[in-house]
Amino acid sequence: MVVVVPAFIEEWAKSKDSIDVLKKLDLVLYGGAGLSEVGAALSREGVPLLSVYGSTECGPSCCCFEKRDANNLDDWAYVVLSSNYNYRLIPQGDGLFEIHYLQSEMHAPSVTNMPGGYNTGDLVERHPTKANLIKVVGRSDSQIILASGEKTNPEPIERTIGASPLVSGCVMFGRQRIANGILIQPVDSVEDTSAFVDQLWPSIEAANEHAPQHSRLQRALVVVAASDKPLPMTPKGSIKRKAALELYDGEINEAYEKSDDDTTEQVPFDYSNVPASVAQVVKTVMGEGVEDDVDLVSQGLDSMQATMIRNKLVAALKPVKDVNLGGTVVFQYPKITLLASFIDDLLKGSGPEATAEDVVARKAAEINATIALHVRNLKQKPQHGWEAPVSEGKNVLVTGTTGGLGAQLLYTLIKDPAVEHVFALNRANARKGLRERQLESLIEKGMPADDILASPKLSLLEANLAKSDLGLDGDVYSDINAVDVIIHNAWRVDFNVALQSFEPDITGVVNLCNLAISSRHGAAIIFTSSIASVSRWPVGEATVEQPVSDASVAVGMGYGESKFVGERILAHASAESGLRTTVLRIGQLCGDREIGFWSSSNWVPAIIKSAQTLHCLPTGEDLVAWIALDDAARAVVDFSRNRRASGEKHDLLHLVHPRPTTWSRVFDVVADYLHKRGTEVELVEYKQWLEKLQKQDTANMTVNPAIKLLPMFESGHVSHERRQYVEAMGNPLLQTIRAEQASESLRKCTELSDRDVEKWMDSWVKEGFL
Repeated sequence: MVVVVPAFIEEWAKSKDSIDVLKKLDLVLYGGAGLSEVGAALSREGVPLLSVYGSTECGPSCCCFEKRDANNLDDWAYVVLSSNYNYRLIPQGDGLFEIHYLQSEMHAPSVTNMPGGYNTGDLVERHPTKANLIKVVGRSDSQIILASGEKTNPEPIERTIGASPLVSGCVMFGRQRIANGILIQPVDSVEDTSAFVDQLWPSIEAANEHAPQHSRLQRALVVVAASDKPLPMTPKGSIKRKAALELYDGEINEAYEKSDDDTTEQVPFDYSNVPASVAQVVKTVMGEGVEDDVDLVSQGLDSMQATMIRNKLVAALKPVKDVNLGGTVVFQYPKITLLASFIDDLLKGSGPEATAEDVVARKAAEINATIALHVRNLKQKPQHGWEAPVSEGKNVLVTGTTGGLGAQLLYTLIKDPAVEHVFALNRANARKGLRERQLESLIEKGMPADDILASPKLSLLEANLAKSDLGLDGDVYSDINAVDVIIHNAWRVDFNVALQSFEPDITGVVNLCNLAISSRHGAAIIFTSSIASVSRWPVGEATVEQPVSDASVAVGMGYGESKFVGERILAHASAESGLRTTVLRIGQLCGDREIGFWSSSNWVPAIIKSAQTLHCLPTGEDLVAWIALDDAARAVVDFSRNRRASGEKHDLLHLVHPRPTTWSRVFDVVADYLHKRGTEVELVEYKQWLEKLQKQDTANMTVNPAIKLLPMFESGHVSHERRQYVEAMGNPLLQTIRAEQASESLRKCTELSDRDVEKWMDSWVKEGFL
């Protein structure tokens, strides 16, 4: 038996004599880093190869000495974690999990960095068919988060490219950039880097083939290291990632600058036929099957493709017009027809000269046009009317139950004795079944997952809300035709894309309205909208609980605009068919009252995490009307319970905390908590905190995540004059008079306490975020 680091195996794999020696061994164990696909070839040749896993802090934590039979040769990279260890796999998205080890009678980590255990920071994925097998694929702190928010796990790509005989080592980059790149150290000195990249390109294409679209590499962002400037290495033979990227920071920045002006594979552009030329540019990148008047995001557009399209357009326009197209231009105009119209306006000298008022008016007109386009697809009320319910219990359909509020809604509905059955609709996912995703979501949020999923009241359904039949077969659609209430909570959360990219979500509202209109009992609909739908509410006017038809109040993010469109569709459905509909404008949701779970990807935890680096927190008397996830879920269920008895056809309520607290009250508790954990934090005025954040290095986003939200924080300062009308960060302060009348839970909702804040902090510490 031999136990080695992967670098030795990579070298031995080049020699037939070495392979023959390895085949005679009982076991060849490797660990400490990932092994390229050379491992698959060795395993198939008869080398008894197995991965092992362990750490200084926790010891050897896998079952190492089990020789795999011929049927398990493809499992060489997987390990079986020992049952003697108390471990948890914490979902990280994209099918990845982070390993946490907890103290138990059988084992205790020698080092703890979270309450009762050790967060390894190692990322693993489960075997597609064997539940007891996992594969270590990287580190949570090495993940690359692009400017779009999309995540890349670099290590599988690096292993594939690093397996090339031309490559001594490589490391990916791209944090908070529009696309990923890679820094490569050749085996031999390279004089012609372009020719070297040509030789290496098949390996890069092989890596791209197995990578998500947004993670794929483009030629312009391949940086070749110089022979007199070698990449720093660890004793194990792997590259010191941070040090290497710092060493080549200048070359990396230059590569991004050149990629902005990249003219490689320039597409011919006929300036007399802009629509056809723009279509050709897009189809060169995305494929000939792309449709002109269908949202590009829904057709698979990712951030890398958007960058390539943008670069080709800049190159095509340069001979006649020197323009600086923004990095998100393709997301702002996400149809070929829209993008072509925008480019045509640029070439004619119109468009960019518009005033702010013109822009708002134009965007409001787009919103109204979108509403008009969709309301004409609403059904009419059936002539025979609706039947009265035959039982006391309610049948409820709820969408989007794997997110924060959705999971709480599911739990609250299952516990409610007045609810007879719950149909939970969620989108399908090719990589993972709905039951597994729902299980992971409930476990992550500290809920009794097994009890919830075992409930005879629950039906989990994979659906496509953009289809008229919701993507369900006839019998299932017939079953949900008998529901009494529909709670529509599913919505894409993406603050970077334009209104048009929410087309599937908007179509989903129409389809759910049509389900309700044609349903047996005329199901009531509760729609979870957002405070973002009134983001431009006039300062100085109270934000009252009533429908608004003026689309200009929603102009801003495509997300808020799309929610406004959803609100107006429900209002039309009520007016035309008599359907009972309720719109809930929901403000900032915070950690639940029980365990304090609050997704660490939110902007508030980003501020708190960054305090460990900045050693300061913003303070002030701005109001915060944040409402706990479980309080919000109980209120939503109250609204659904009372909706059938309501005489109003269409209602609009605000779901925020009825008793706001102050920003300083929250962050005083946070500062005290951090102090007890050994981090001294000063409370400073918001402007001073912002200035300190603006001076921070953008490369340190893992430990200082507030940097990636800098534009939001720069626009979030609230003047003294506006404080009586807005919350912290400038959101309108919503009235809750009618909402409190409709919900006993909301009326009795107690003010956020010090203990609530401490529970959030406990949850983030337990997660390993703090």
